[in-house]
Formats: sequence, C-alpha cells, structure tokens
Amino acid sequence: MVKDLAYQYFGIVLKNLRINSLNDYYSSEILNDIIPGPWRELVLKKLTDLICNKTIFIFGAGPSLEESIYEIKHFYSSVTFISANGATEFLLKNSILPHIVVTDLDGNIEAIEESLRRGSVIVVHGHGDNILNILKYVPKFKGNVIGTTQLIPWGSLVNFGGFTDGDRALYLALYFGARKIVMFGMDFGDIVGRYSKPWLKKNVKIWGVKRKKFLIAKELIEKAAGKFKDKVEIYIAPRNVENIKYVLEIKYDSLGSIIGKN
Repeated sequence: MVKDLAYQYFGIVLKNLRINSLNDYYSSEILNDIIPGPWRELVLKKLTDLICNKTIFIFGAGPSLEESIYEIKHFYSSVTFISANGATEFLLKNSILPHIVVTDLDGNIEAIEESLRRGSVIVVHGHGDNILNILKYVPKFKGNVIGTTQLIPWGSLVNFGGFTDGDRALYLALYFGARKIVMFGMDFGDIVGRYSKPWLKKNVKIWGVKRKKFLIAKELIEKAAGKFKDKVEIYIAPRNVENIKYVLEIKYDSLGSIIGKN
C-alpha cells in the first residue's frame, strides 16, 4: 500500500512545484555511488526492528515542537523517536537521541552527524536541490545510513514515499509497519519554526515556496492517513492546527493511555 502511494504522490509534487526530474536522477546517482550497497540490507533490518508493530513519535520542526519536550521525554524507553531534519537539533539540545533521522541535509548538519555517531539511523534523501550537500556531507557518514529517492528506486536506494522530511517520516513509519504514530511539531500554519533551517534564529512568517511545500506535505499525510485509517492509529499533538483529515488530535495528558493501549 505504501509503495503505491510512493509513486502516486510525485504527480502532486510536479503539479505544484517546478521540479527538474533529471536533476533528481543525477542526485540519486551521486547518492547511490556514495552509500555502499552492502549497508542497505543491514539498515533496512534495523529500521524494521525499530518500527514494526511499535508506537512511533515523529518530530517536525514547527513552532509547537518546543512545548512538546516536557511531555514526551519519559516515553523514550517505550517508543521509537523519528526526527525530521531540523527537529534533530532540538531533541539533542534536550538530551534526547532520535532513533531515526529523516533528512535532505538542509537542517543542522552537526546535529545529524552527532546522531549518527551515537547510533541513530540516518535516512538521507536525494533530490535535485541538494546535490552539493550530498557531495559535501554524505561521504563523511559511516554506519547506519540509507539513501532514498523520489524516483523509481534502484541500486542501494529506496523510495518509502513522501516529499518533505516530515511527511517522509510518516511514510517511513507506515512502510515498516508501525502500530501507532503520534506527530509533534507538524503545524503547517503561517509560522515556520526556528529549527526548520539552521540560519533561523526565531520563528518566522512563512514564505511562498515553504507554503507550497506545507500544502503538499499536508495532502500527502492525508492520503496516507486515509489509506491506513483502518490499520494504523495516527495522531497529532497537541492540536490539529490545519485540520489534517484522518489524523486524530490528542492532548499531551492522553499520550500515556494511547501508548499503553493494545
């Protein structure tokens, strides 16, 4: 089911953004050449162990991310934490090592490298706009690294679906059979969280291209949540700001009951 969505969604992206698929292919070629093929199966096994039939917390870099920290730390031992790109820096600052990092390399690279050194699985996405960052950073990555593409997968690369780091994290969790998923910092509103980009010093008003990406991400989350509504419980905390269809709103004080529920 996730594989079907992975190929369907790219038409949505092409419709809304001017994307050169040749550059995407070039990016995937480079990423495939850098990441050793033998790592692929080992990392896929690790992702399966971390996600399959587990409760997953996904962290985006929206403004509400910072308020969530006081509510989620004590669940770390019983939940798999997936950070989307810039949220990684925030989690590390608060002494939380994400189990998995989903990134296209435009977040805080030092935080991503630290997570990798400490044992996180890094899911690196290649697309036409991050070729230089792939060449600059990925050769330094050793260990639990796997490459993804938004094209038909080949070589050592995989396509779990999704477009932005946040919705890719959701598609990743669904692909590997998560039992329940709770999203934090996935606001999709008029304000961009300061952890979204390393050069931001505070939350800022959304800009044009970012708004388009938010709309695409929201649509992709709705498609996935609708497809899996009878199979996987998908929640968002602390509030469903943009009313994402098929995603249930959950308050922080209810997290314990959700995690403990079979």
